[in-house]
Amino acid sequence: MIAARGYSYVEVLVAAIILAGALVPASGALRDVLHASTLSRELLALQYEAFGAFEMLQTAPFGQLDGQAQATGGTTPSTLYSEPASTPNRMLVWVAPHDLDNADGDGNALTGVDDGVVRLWLEMEGTTIRYETVIGELE
Repeated sequence: MIAARGYSYVEVLVAAIILAGALVPASGALRDVLHASTLSRELLALQYEAFGAFEMLQTAPFGQLDGQAQATGGTTPSTLYSEPASTPNRMLVWVAPHDLDNADGDGNALTGVDDGVVRLWLEMEGTTIRYETVIGELE
């Protein structure tokens, strides 16, 4: 009698069932990775958009920025620089007077005013994206 070689039908069937069972969680993990990758790509695109807008904002004439700081006091977004309310991923811009040297002695940089210095920040509504800086006028 000749000894049987190879795999039997039952062994192949058991191996196929084990492989199929392992592929279900692996495909779920792959789906999650693809979803996270898409979200990361979208967030990165929003960050680039916001940073570009922030860079452009810093090129605005200082007199205009200072005028907005005086008009809003930094307590409300600037209507001149912020996007309209209906804009998706709306960028809100605040321009505020800044007390860089703490001349009023209260330890709060947002009270008191130093001439020639404004605080500027931009945030994208509905996200955690925020950029902030202090800008001074050259004499």
